[in-house]
Amino acid sequence: MISLKKGFPFRLGTSSFIIPAGILENVEMLSPNFDDIEILVFESDRISQLPSEEEILRLVEIAAAKDLTYTVHLPLDINLQQTKSLVVKEAEAVLRIIERLSPLSPFGWILHLPFPAPLPSPVSASEILDNARIFIGRLRDNLPFASSDLCIENLDYDFNFVSELIQVFDLSVCFDLGHALRLGLDPHLFWDQWKERVKIVHLHGLNAQGKDHCELTCLPFKTLSDLISVLSADHHRFRRVLTIEVFGIEKLNSSLETMQKIRKELAECQES
Repeated sequence: MISLKKGFPFRLGTSSFIIPAGILENVEMLSPNFDDIEILVFESDRISQLPSEEEILRLVEIAAAKDLTYTVHLPLDINLQQTKSLVVKEAEAVLRIIERLSPLSPFGWILHLPFPAPLPSPVSASEILDNARIFIGRLRDNLPFASSDLCIENLDYDFNFVSELIQVFDLSVCFDLGHALRLGLDPHLFWDQWKERVKIVHLHGLNAQGKDHCELTCLPFKTLSDLISVLSADHHRFRRVLTIEVFGIEKLNSSLETMQKIRKELAECQES
């Protein structure tokens, strides 16, 4: 596996689901080659599948020994289209996961706000937004960290829909390039609008059928190279994490080859 650890002026990471094993085994394998590992949590009611207390202590030790940080992707199964009391229960389930993983001192916590696409009628959209305010408010009032460490990821709807929530609750943004391209957005326009709040960037390719989380060779090379160039020019060194969000060793190795080409290209530009 190509090692690009400390190879860019940001922290380069990948997901904790590269080999078919547990989170700890993935981190042990990946930690020599990356600056950050994204800990994936898929379901809010499966806390038993999270690392045990002993495994968390080991993850903390690995982070200290390998100059590694963690990001945490919070559950994907949050439902904001239900009664307010159930939305509060959703928030409490997420808070239990946060409590379990807080010893890792994550660089950022990634959160999906799953609104339907296309967005429903104004009345229905307003009701969902009210539920989102309740949900995020419950989180914010009980977080063991600043709300700005909570990063809202762009999905398959107009991200401006959640702009007010991000501002009011002082949240950060996880910019997912693959999601933006799948929605037909200009990534440069998205970046220009949100760059002051972008804490984490996700990279993954799209295949011809629109399936995401493919290797980076499925992205237009110039689009990817331009984004890496912008991130590299940011003078706030290591202020952001960039995660190659693929699942599988072959996809990761192929993506690292692409990143290595981009690093070489950037180095040549700096020398010329």
